[in-house]
Amino acid sequence: MVKASFTVYGDVWSPDLLSSALDVQPTNTVLKGVVPRPMRPPAPYTEWTCETPELESGNVDGPFKTLLEPFAGKTAILSAFVKQHGLRVIVNLVIQVKRDLPELFVSEANVRLLAALGANLGLDVYILDLPND
Repeated sequence: MVKASFTVYGDVWSPDLLSSALDVQPTNTVLKGVVPRPMRPPAPYTEWTCETPELESGNVDGPFKTLLEPFAGKTAILSAFVKQHGLRVIVNLVIQVKRDLPELFVSEANVRLLAALGANLGLDVYILDLPND
């Protein structure tokens, strides 16, 4: 199972402005200082996040591509917005391994998009069940 998320985050800014600029609706937003869930500390940043659903995939590039499709052709808009507001971008891939580890491959096109956005890439791998040999 692979799940991908794309998060723009920073101090205090309006996630609605980013949604309007990109014409993309996020999966979730959190405002700095707001308690996002009970028993959690206040959010240290304002965040705008798009996520894929959990996808059964033999590689990470498919979910990665699905995640980034809404941003196609909008790199300049997003980069300018991030720079103007002093924000950061991270793409995170969560990989849950039940039997076989998916191929950890990211296409050149997706690497170029990350680079154009100045984005970081995070990989979280969880081994849920190991096959018996």
